[in-house]
Amino acid sequence: MLTPNPGTPRGPGACRLGSMPVAATTRAAGATAAAALFVAVFPGNIEMAVEWSDRSVLEQVLAYGRLPLQIPLALWALHVRRTGGRPSRLSRNQSSRGPR
Repeated sequence: MLTPNPGTPRGPGACRLGSMPVAATTRAAGATAAAALFVAVFPGNIEMAVEWSDRSVLEQVLAYGRLPLQIPLALWALHVRRTGGRPSRLSRNQSSRGPR
């Protein structure tokens, strides 16, 4: 099976999906789609990491290193969907205090 390098652009669809959470009108749909994408590609990324056992150490580190990053990305996308991208109450309270 031909497996692309990590970080290889996936075309116009990926660009469109990545830009959807930016605009308020498409933020919820874009964040939902982004979370679904992060979950959907996870098994393929695991397969790629396993298949790359014959690659250089750097490539193996990159292939395995990206796996745990998908969890916070999916959670972030769900947070954006839920809050509309507004900061959480905790971060608003901390930023309103100013420097101490």
